[in-house]
Amino acid sequence: MANNNKIKVTILLFVAISIISFLLFQLIKIYINFNSNYAYKMALEYSIPALTLSENNYATIEDMILSTIGINTNKPYEIIKGEIASLSNNSYSFQGSEANDIKNDESFTLKNSDINLGNNTSSNNSSNLPSSDIKVYDPNLKRTNMSIKPQILIYHSHTTESYVPFGPDNMDPTKNICAVGDELAKELEENYNISVIHDKTIHNAAEYTESYLRSGQTLSKYLKQYGDFQMIIDMHRDSLQSKSPDTITYNGNNVAKFMFVMAKANPHYSKNISLVNSLIGISNKDFSGLCNGIYYYNVGTDYFNQSKSNNAFLIEIGCDKNSLTEAKATAKYLARIIAEQLKKSYN
Repeated sequence: MANNNKIKVTILLFVAISIISFLLFQLIKIYINFNSNYAYKMALEYSIPALTLSENNYATIEDMILSTIGINTNKPYEIIKGEIASLSNNSYSFQGSEANDIKNDESFTLKNSDINLGNNTSSNNSSNLPSSDIKVYDPNLKRTNMSIKPQILIYHSHTTESYVPFGPDNMDPTKNICAVGDELAKELEENYNISVIHDKTIHNAAEYTESYLRSGQTLSKYLKQYGDFQMIIDMHRDSLQSKSPDTITYNGNNVAKFMFVMAKANPHYSKNISLVNSLIGISNKDFSGLCNGIYYYNVGTDYFNQSKSNNAFLIEIGCDKNSLTEAKATAKYLARIIAEQLKKSYN
């Protein structure tokens, strides 16, 4: 009888040790791979509370438990593709499956054909939101001559971010955030003689978690070629449940509001934030209510590449519930703000 009890105890101990070892192994594996997926995890945290993560990238008990039932948070784009129908069809995909994921800097090649300027026209839209009559264009801010050296660089770390009616992501640059960048470039060049480079390289399709790595390479390429710029704008759009907090009406037309995103631990933060605060001051003076202020991170993802220049910032134009027309309408207001800032800098 005593022998039988010893055998039972031994078996129970073996089973307990096996379970604990398995769980520890899962936790270690998750911890090792965790850092490379932070951006996606932030997206999941926003939409799926069970996947709540810390900014310091520690693996959580939720990760371990979810992995045991087949939900792999180290491949979060698979979860996202399952939840967002537009990412599951053949017209759009995150290029780079498990067999083709980009793993290092060398595997990303920037082609000159990916870099271009473009022009798009805006249409108007209106709603029942309060309306204000605002003078947008100021001819006194127009330069006599356009500088040969480009003064503004616009690029997009999340290039496929899009608006209504084109879905949350779209590869067509005339239907996504690039169209807003085109509109801003056109306004700055045609109305204020401010020279602009607008880069439309797709940085987020192959592997979303490496978007800022790729956009950082694009930015470094331009810095090497031209030196610093008066402003380096990483242009995005926000994601909200409703467009109301991100929409204002001027001159009878809906206009998407904008917001800055800044990384406080960035070594160039004091210079970056000085520029951003000045832009916000001009916006509040000229177009009250257009700017939604600043959303702060400590580190963010690679400081959002703001550590590469004293003049770099990330800006979000509207949200996924805004129409592309509303987002493009923001360009003429933002162009006026930028032109005023540059004039102030030169005086």
